[in-house]
Amino acid sequence: MEQPKRKLLRLKEYDYSQNGAYFVTICTKDRAPVFGHIVGGGLRAAPYVELTSIGAAVEQAILTIPEINPGVECEIYCIMPDHVHLMVVLTGRHGGRPLPEVIKRFKSYTDHLYREISGAPLWQRGYYDHVIRNQQDFDAAAEYIQTNPTRRWERQTGIP
Repeated sequence: MEQPKRKLLRLKEYDYSQNGAYFVTICTKDRAPVFGHIVGGGLRAAPYVELTSIGAAVEQAILTIPEINPGVECEIYCIMPDHVHLMVVLTGRHGGRPLPEVIKRFKSYTDHLYREISGAPLWQRGYYDHVIRNQQDFDAAAEYIQTNPTRRWERQTGIP
């Protein structure tokens, strides 16, 4: 029996080691909400994700991406209960790694941490990326990342 062919997620002819910004989304295995839960922010505060211990470990791993990947910056990020959004910028300084290698290292490290606790894989296969083409594209992706908890809260509760 033939296996179904997986849809290619990367742009065919694009060089993912090029300097530039990339909007990346990585989902947990089976969309399990292991990173935390969204709580209301109160009268004037926006809803936010209250992180679990694995959510906090993933956040720490995100914060160390530039340290362990010279030439890579993580401009903006958001940890949702079942996925992570990252705005990754390859600067080209110090050689730098291509985006797929940066994401592979991040997923491998955090998956190892999670498997020690749960014995199960953390991430689904692959990830989604969008090549940021201009400032308007960057601003739209940044706004999407920053408002993700609020949108999810509104969908869950019906409270705008």
